[in-house]
Amino acid sequence: MRRMKKKLNDQGAALITAIVVLAFISVMVTVLMYSSGVNYIMKTTDMKIKNNFYASETAMEEIRGALVAMAGEAYDAAYKEAFQNYSANAETSTGNEVFNSLFVNKFEEIWNKNVNATAGKTTQAYLATLVDDVYTTAPSSLTCASAGIEKNEIDGSIYLRNVVVRYVEKGFESEIRTDFRVEKPEVNLNIGSSVKTFDPGVTQEQKDALASRKQLNLKTCVNYYNWEKK
Repeated sequence: MRRMKKKLNDQGAALITAIVVLAFISVMVTVLMYSSGVNYIMKTTDMKIKNNFYASETAMEEIRGALVAMAGEAYDAAYKEAFQNYSANAETSTGNEVFNSLFVNKFEEIWNKNVNATAGKTTQAYLATLVDDVYTTAPSSLTCASAGIEKNEIDGSIYLRNVVVRYVEKGFESEIRTDFRVEKPEVNLNIGSSVKTFDPGVTQEQKDALASRKQLNLKTCVNYYNWEKK
Protein backbone atom coordinates (compact mmCIF):
# COMPACT_ATOMS: atom_id res chain seq x y z
CA MET A 1 0.00 0.00 0.00
CA ARG A 2 1.45 3.29 -1.09
CA ARG A 3 1.78 5.98 1.54
CA MET A 4 0.58 9.42 0.49
CA LYS A 5 2.91 12.30 1.39
CA LYS A 6 1.24 15.37 2.80
CA LYS A 7 2.06 18.57 0.97
CA LEU A 8 3.03 21.40 3.30
CA ASN A 9 0.61 24.30 3.27
CA ASP A 10 2.61 27.60 3.01
CA GLN A 11 -0.20 29.85 1.96
CA GLY A 12 0.17 32.14 5.14
CA ALA A 13 3.98 32.45 5.07
CA ALA A 14 4.03 35.52 2.85
CA LEU A 15 1.50 37.30 5.08
CA ILE A 16 3.49 36.55 8.23
CA THR A 17 6.70 37.77 6.57
CA ALA A 18 4.99 40.99 5.50
CA ILE A 19 3.69 41.56 9.04
CA VAL A 20 7.16 41.02 10.52
CA VAL A 21 8.76 43.40 8.01
CA LEU A 22 6.11 46.05 8.62
CA ALA A 23 6.55 45.71 12.39
CA PHE A 24 10.29 46.12 12.04
CA ILE A 25 9.86 49.18 9.83
CA SER A 26 7.35 50.64 12.28
CA VAL A 27 9.78 50.20 15.16
CA MET A 28 12.58 51.85 13.15
CA VAL A 29 10.35 54.77 12.15
CA THR A 30 9.19 55.21 15.76
CA VAL A 31 12.80 55.26 17.01
CA LEU A 32 13.82 57.78 14.32
CA MET A 33 10.84 60.02 15.05
CA TYR A 34 11.54 59.87 18.78
CA SER A 35 15.22 60.71 18.25
CA SER A 36 14.28 63.58 15.93
CA GLY A 37 11.77 64.87 18.48
CA VAL A 38 14.30 64.74 21.32
CA ASN A 39 16.90 66.44 19.13
CA TYR A 40 14.42 69.19 18.21
CA ILE A 41 13.49 69.76 21.85
CA MET A 42 17.17 69.93 22.85
CA LYS A 43 18.00 72.42 20.09
CA THR A 44 14.95 74.54 20.90
CA THR A 45 15.86 74.56 24.60
CA ASP A 46 19.46 75.43 23.81
CA MET A 47 18.32 78.30 21.57
CA LYS A 48 16.04 79.66 24.29
CA ILE A 49 18.83 79.44 26.86
CA LYS A 50 21.19 81.32 24.55
CA ASN A 51 18.58 83.98 23.78
CA ASN A 52 17.97 84.38 27.51
CA PHE A 53 21.69 84.76 28.15
CA TYR A 54 22.11 87.26 25.31
CA ALA A 55 19.25 89.29 26.79
CA SER A 56 21.13 89.46 30.11
CA GLU A 57 24.27 90.47 28.26
CA THR A 58 22.35 93.27 26.54
CA ALA A 59 21.63 94.88 29.92
CA MET A 60 25.33 94.75 30.80
CA GLU A 61 26.25 96.31 27.47
CA GLU A 62 23.80 99.16 28.10
CA ILE A 63 25.53 99.87 31.42
CA ARG A 64 28.93 99.63 29.77
CA GLY A 65 27.80 102.09 27.09
CA ALA A 66 26.86 104.63 29.76
CA LEU A 67 30.27 104.20 31.42
CA VAL A 68 31.98 104.73 28.06
CA ALA A 69 30.05 107.99 27.63
CA MET A 70 31.11 109.14 31.11
CA ALA A 71 34.72 108.18 30.40
CA GLY A 72 34.61 110.33 27.27
CA GLU A 73 33.21 113.28 29.17
CA ALA A 74 35.78 112.86 31.95
CA TYR A 75 38.60 112.56 29.42
CA ASP A 76 37.58 115.75 27.67
CA ALA A 77 37.42 117.75 30.91
CA ALA A 78 40.67 116.28 32.28
CA TYR A 79 42.59 116.81 29.06
CA LYS A 80 41.58 120.48 28.83
CA GLU A 81 42.53 121.14 32.45
CA ALA A 82 45.82 119.24 32.17
CA PHE A 83 46.88 121.43 29.27
CA GLN A 84 46.56 124.58 31.33
CA ASN A 85 49.84 123.58 33.01
CA TYR A 86 51.09 121.39 30.20
CA SER A 87 54.59 122.88 29.82
CA ALA A 88 55.46 122.64 33.50
CA ASN A 89 54.08 119.10 33.81
CA ALA A 90 55.88 117.93 30.66
CA GLU A 91 59.23 119.31 31.80
CA THR A 92 58.96 117.65 35.20
CA SER A 93 57.53 114.42 33.72
CA THR A 94 54.44 114.67 35.92
CA GLY A 95 51.96 115.16 33.09
CA ASN A 96 50.67 111.59 33.20
CA GLU A 97 50.25 111.61 36.99
CA VAL A 98 48.32 114.86 36.82
CA PHE A 99 46.12 113.55 34.02
CA ASN A 100 45.41 110.28 35.86
CA SER A 101 44.28 112.14 38.94
CA LEU A 102 42.19 114.59 36.94
CA PHE A 103 40.55 111.81 34.93
CA VAL A 104 39.35 109.74 37.90
CA ASN A 105 38.17 112.82 39.80
CA LYS A 106 36.27 114.18 36.79
CA PHE A 107 34.70 110.76 36.30
CA GLU A 108 33.68 110.69 39.96
CA GLU A 109 32.08 114.14 39.63
CA ILE A 110 30.06 113.03 36.60
CA TRP A 111 29.10 109.75 38.31
CA ASN A 112 27.90 111.47 41.51
CA LYS A 113 25.97 114.03 39.49
CA ASN A 114 24.15 111.29 37.56
CA VAL A 115 23.46 109.20 40.66
CA ASN A 116 22.12 112.16 42.63
CA ALA A 117 19.84 113.04 39.73
CA THR A 118 17.93 109.74 40.12
CA ALA A 119 15.00 109.31 42.46
CA GLY A 120 16.71 106.78 44.74
CA LYS A 121 20.11 108.51 44.69
CA THR A 122 21.81 105.12 44.91
CA THR A 123 24.06 103.18 42.57
CA GLN A 124 21.38 100.55 41.97
CA ALA A 125 18.70 103.14 41.28
CA TYR A 126 20.94 104.89 38.77
CA LEU A 127 21.89 101.67 36.97
CA ALA A 128 18.20 100.82 36.68
CA THR A 129 17.69 103.98 34.61
CA LEU A 130 20.32 102.79 32.11
CA VAL A 131 18.59 99.54 31.10
CA ASP A 132 15.21 98.49 29.76
CA ASP A 133 12.42 97.96 32.32
CA VAL A 134 12.29 94.20 31.57
CA TYR A 135 15.54 93.77 33.50
CA THR A 136 14.30 95.51 36.62
CA THR A 137 10.76 94.08 36.76
CA ALA A 138 10.13 90.87 38.74
CA PRO A 139 10.94 88.04 38.33
CA SER A 140 13.96 89.62 36.57
CA SER A 141 16.22 91.90 38.58
CA LEU A 142 19.19 94.24 38.42
CA THR A 143 21.20 94.61 41.62
CA CYS A 144 24.45 96.25 42.67
CA ALA A 145 25.93 95.83 46.12
CA SER A 146 28.40 98.70 45.70
CA ALA A 147 27.60 102.00 47.36
CA GLY A 148 29.55 103.78 44.63
CA ILE A 149 32.67 103.62 42.51
CA GLU A 150 36.24 102.97 43.65
CA LYS A 151 38.96 105.15 42.16
CA ASN A 152 42.71 104.82 41.92
CA GLU A 153 44.40 108.12 41.14
CA ILE A 154 47.82 106.51 40.70
CA ASP A 155 47.03 104.44 37.62
CA GLY A 156 43.91 106.33 36.58
CA SER A 157 41.42 103.48 37.05
CA ILE A 158 37.86 103.29 38.39
CA TYR A 159 35.94 100.20 39.53
CA LEU A 160 32.21 99.60 39.70
CA ARG A 161 31.78 96.31 41.55
CA ASN A 162 29.12 93.64 42.11
CA VAL A 163 26.70 94.37 39.27
CA VAL A 164 24.26 91.47 38.83
CA VAL A 165 21.65 91.06 36.09
CA ARG A 166 19.17 88.20 36.55
CA TYR A 167 16.84 87.75 33.59
CA VAL A 168 13.83 85.40 33.59
CA GLU A 169 11.63 84.71 30.58
CA LYS A 170 9.27 81.79 29.78
CA GLY A 171 10.69 79.60 32.52
CA PHE A 172 14.32 80.20 31.53
CA GLU A 173 16.70 82.08 33.80
CA SER A 174 20.20 83.43 33.34
CA GLU A 175 22.41 85.49 35.60
CA ILE A 176 25.49 87.54 34.85
CA ARG A 177 27.59 89.16 37.54
CA THR A 178 30.61 91.33 36.93
CA ASP A 179 32.71 94.28 37.97
CA PHE A 180 33.47 97.09 35.54
CA ARG A 181 36.95 98.53 35.24
CA VAL A 182 37.31 101.98 33.69
CA GLU A 183 40.85 102.84 32.63
CA LYS A 184 42.11 106.26 31.63
CA PRO A 185 42.76 106.59 27.88
CA GLU A 186 46.30 105.81 26.77
CA VAL A 187 47.80 109.26 26.36
CA ASN A 188 51.28 110.50 27.20
CA LEU A 189 51.57 114.00 28.61
CA ASN A 190 55.21 113.76 29.67
CA ILE A 191 56.67 114.87 26.31
CA GLY A 192 57.13 118.40 25.00
CA SER A 193 54.35 119.91 22.91
CA SER A 194 56.79 120.90 20.15
CA VAL A 195 57.78 117.32 19.33
CA LYS A 196 56.53 116.06 15.94
CA THR A 197 56.89 112.63 14.36
CA PHE A 198 59.14 114.04 11.63
CA ASP A 199 61.52 115.88 13.99
CA PRO A 200 65.15 114.61 13.88
CA GLY A 201 65.95 112.34 16.81
CA VAL A 202 62.36 111.69 17.82
CA THR A 203 62.06 108.32 19.58
CA GLN A 204 59.52 105.58 18.82
CA GLU A 205 58.01 106.09 22.25
CA GLN A 206 57.35 109.74 21.43
CA LYS A 207 55.84 108.76 18.07
CA ASP A 208 53.52 106.29 19.78
CA ALA A 209 52.56 108.90 22.38
CA LEU A 210 51.72 111.45 19.69
CA ALA A 211 49.74 108.86 17.75
CA SER A 212 47.73 108.03 20.88
CA ARG A 213 46.46 111.62 20.98
CA LYS A 214 45.06 111.32 17.48
CA GLN A 215 43.55 107.84 17.80
CA LEU A 216 41.32 107.40 20.81
CA ASN A 217 38.90 104.49 21.21
CA LEU A 218 37.01 104.99 24.45
CA LYS A 219 35.31 101.58 24.17
CA THR A 220 38.61 99.94 25.10
CA CYS A 221 38.70 102.03 28.29
CA VAL A 222 35.74 100.21 29.87
CA ASN A 223 36.01 96.45 30.38
CA TYR A 224 34.37 93.62 32.30
CA TYR A 225 36.29 92.36 35.32
CA ASN A 226 35.64 89.15 37.32
CA TRP A 227 32.87 88.29 34.85
CA GLU A 228 30.81 85.15 35.39
CA LYS A 229 27.48 83.71 34.24
CA LYS A 230 25.04 81.15 35.63
